[in-house]
Amino acid sequence: MNISKMKPLLLFALVFFLFSCQNTSESKGKDHVVAEITAPDFDRILKCKNYTYEENYFLTADAGCLYNPKGENTFGNLITYLIPKKALNINEDNSVSETKKVNNLSIAQLKEDFNIYVYVIDKKYLNYNKTGDPVYYQKDDFAEDLYTYDSKSQKWSLIDSVSVTSTDHTKEQTWRDGFIQKQVSQLTVNPAKVSTAGKISEKWYGTYSFTTNEDKEDWREQQKVSLLITKDSIIYHAEGYQIDQTYQLSGKENGGALMLDYLNAAGHTESAVLDKTKDFGTIVNENKSYTWSSPYLDLSFGGGKSKVYVLKKK
Repeated sequence: MNISKMKPLLLFALVFFLFSCQNTSESKGKDHVVAEITAPDFDRILKCKNYTYEENYFLTADAGCLYNPKGENTFGNLITYLIPKKALNINEDNSVSETKKVNNLSIAQLKEDFNIYVYVIDKKYLNYNKTGDPVYYQKDDFAEDLYTYDSKSQKWSLIDSVSVTSTDHTKEQTWRDGFIQKQVSQLTVNPAKVSTAGKISEKWYGTYSFTTNEDKEDWREQQKVSLLITKDSIIYHAEGYQIDQTYQLSGKENGGALMLDYLNAAGHTESAVLDKTKDFGTIVNENKSYTWSSPYLDLSFGGGKSKVYVLKKK
């Protein structure tokens, strides 16, 4: 082919290539913009309803924030969980006032103090019943998504989802509770919140422990119980088959005895025994030996019978 004839063809090919690259670049830019625009932003629903306190976290009260096509929640039926970034010092006496404080926080402050998780059943999975309670309720088969706010990127993102069928509606609650429990279990007691400094003498400092049912051959019947006493805190921990509890206790010294009471829990350590008693009893020191009598321990591990537990101290 004549070289003079090839030059126009090469020029045309070059122009076409550059034009294609420009279109591709513009297309990618448009896609990126669309992704940012359509990304979920749940800021406006964080104050949709008041929060209620559960052990170590808060969640939107009652049935959550229900879909309202003419209101703030145009997403679907949703429920928001607030998991504190630091363990809370909340007990039976101050839970009402602390919950009120949380409900008065701004959206910016909620993002700063809590890890926020929003469970959403999208509006496309909802039925409408004008006289129903709620008016919008999920279909027999539906999907639920879990979103969280990432404080580093300052964006909301989808982190998990589950599909639920009419034959297994318990799947939703199991999936939801499992995730929340895992997040809460990662919290640790902040001993600085409640100091025992000046209330307990140094002679009590140390780690105390005993193992229940040591004579039993079945390891599932054994639980290891320990107390860590420092100048700042008293931490109770029990672990064994299907049990993992961490509590912060208060202590009051009385001569050769140390009286213990429940303060708060770390992680998902609910116990039905706490509904019956929060009295962790008394440790007695006699001739460098330590024994522990405790209504809580009796109900938890002794079948309700009063026992004296011999402690090892380190």
